Amino acid sequence: MTAAVEYEEFLRALTRAMGHTSLYSVKHPVSRRSVASCHARLAGLLDNLSELNVANVDGKILVNGVPLQDIGHSAGLAGAFTRLKLHSVVFLDGITLGELTDFLTLLNSDGKTSICDTFDAAASPHIKVNAVHYIKTGEAGPSASAAAVEDTEQWAGSLSDMTLDGMIKNVVERAVPKAEDRRRILDLVMSRFRSEVDGAVRSATGDLEKEKTAILQDKERTERIVAGGIDGLITVDDSGRVLMINPEGERVLGARLKDRVARPVWEGLGTGQMVVLAPTIFSNHDDGDVAARDVVVRGEDDTARTLRASNALIRDREGRMVGIFSVLSDVTKYRELDRMKRDFVASVTHELRTPVVATKQALSNILGLTGGLGEDQKKMLSIALRNTERLSRLINDILDFSKLDSGNMRIRQEIVETAPLLKEIIATIKPLADSRGIKLLLDAPSAPPRLFVDRDRTVQVFVNLLSNAIKFTAAQGTVGVGIEGARESGGGVFLEIAVRDTGCGMKEEDLGRIFEKFVQVGAHGATALKGTGLGLTITKAIVELHGGDIRVESYLGRGSVFTVALPMMPEDAVFLREGGRDRCDRLNGRCGDEKNGLLERFATRLRGG
Repeated sequence: MTAAVEYEEFLRALTRAMGHTSLYSVKHPVSRRSVASCHARLAGLLDNLSELNVANVDGKILVNGVPLQDIGHSAGLAGAFTRLKLHSVVFLDGITLGELTDFLTLLNSDGKTSICDTFDAAASPHIKVNAVHYIKTGEAGPSASAAAVEDTEQWAGSLSDMTLDGMIKNVVERAVPKAEDRRRILDLVMSRFRSEVDGAVRSATGDLEKEKTAILQDKERTERIVAGGIDGLITVDDSGRVLMINPEGERVLGARLKDRVARPVWEGLGTGQMVVLAPTIFSNHDDGDVAARDVVVRGEDDTARTLRASNALIRDREGRMVGIFSVLSDVTKYRELDRMKRDFVASVTHELRTPVVATKQALSNILGLTGGLGEDQKKMLSIALRNTERLSRLINDILDFSKLDSGNMRIRQEIVETAPLLKEIIATIKPLADSRGIKLLLDAPSAPPRLFVDRDRTVQVFVNLLSNAIKFTAAQGTVGVGIEGARESGGGVFLEIAVRDTGCGMKEEDLGRIFEKFVQVGAHGATALKGTGLGLTITKAIVELHGGDIRVESYLGRGSVFTVALPMMPEDAVFLREGGRDRCDRLNGRCGDEKNGLLERFATRLRGG
């Protein structure tokens, strides 16, 4: 709460108490409560002040020299001051409830005599009153009055040219006629003034010193952190001039801060350093923060290093770009460790693949023998074969993921007949579907357009999707694959092939996660089979390497639909494109007309019918 607000609250309490003691006797409960409330508020103010001065200046009430807003009853208080010829009253710390009650009683008197004549200073030592003195202009005469006014105006005008000390001295000399009193009062005023000024300066500078110390400590702490960083840190302003470089940044740039500060960051840089800082220097900053990237540079000794440059824009409060903060990290060791990890995984999985394939083939041969095996033996060998096949799939997934992660997976596109390809996929996956008691259906037109794909990778895509569909579909369920139609996208024509199931489905919030690596979603308990969580990640990557896309729709408890878009054979694509949307629509219609009922049954199931 500000001082002015506190003064206004006190003034309200004082006028309220004056009104109650005027209306009732001072011993009346209403008066006593009102006076006690006013005394409590006054005592609270005097806890922080040595005195409280309430003055009447031209009919307006000032508290400690602060003019207050009109608070309703202040006019009545000003009227009482005028009636009693009272200029001001000073309340001192330690004022009692009785002293305040006596003062309020005098405020409510008839005013026939000045309050100074009736006020008992001895009985109220904590209240000082000052009367208004008037000149009787009738006795002094008009000329004397005019002369006094003119003299006062000249004196007031002369004050503006004086120093503060001179102004105080002049005011005291004019107010105190006796020389012996004048010196004493002047010393008292100046002593009090200097004391309060010194206190205010100490208070203000004390806070400033604390803030300065805190800022210096923060600055020192930040400089230690920046200097000790293992990454190179560079800050430039909006013109590209260097503001700060830490020791690691000096090593990366091959220059010291004292030689670079306030100079353009690109001055004197070698080719390698220019490549690293290119995003900082030449990026279009209106597009937002500059993305991090890795750059391979060679030093003077022809040693290759990989540096990761990450840049963040520095903006002012209005959002304007005022500089760039760059972090240069030497990630050579991390990249080398990553390469060693990929090589190790590839080497181990390659070494595992040969004995696993041999074991799988041996188990298949043994199970194929016509005699000599009992039912228990066949059961144990079947379990061993299934687990060997699972291990083989795991090894293949890890190898494929390693290729994708290193960017070494390649596809070899060729013209592929769609119908035979789908039949081959169905034949490949049929034993798994039969073992699970699931009906497997194929839905395709008699002569669908040809695909322009990597045949083996395309088989892998649909085997992965169908395996997942079977995995999450209960016995007596249905899984199918069918051609949906064609669509144009990004300047190409793509054939859409869908894999549908009547399995457990997925929650809507899980759909965005299913293509992440090592993520498996589905109803718990839907299947005892488990995988690596890499199948859909690899599937999506293979489809995108073809320039296509994959999307999913799913309804919890009713099933899922994965739709894959793959590029068509160029001649077929040109034929459809030249005919525009009409030919694509006719192909889509033909796909719909030749359906054997599978898609309709799936749609009914997905709608909950």
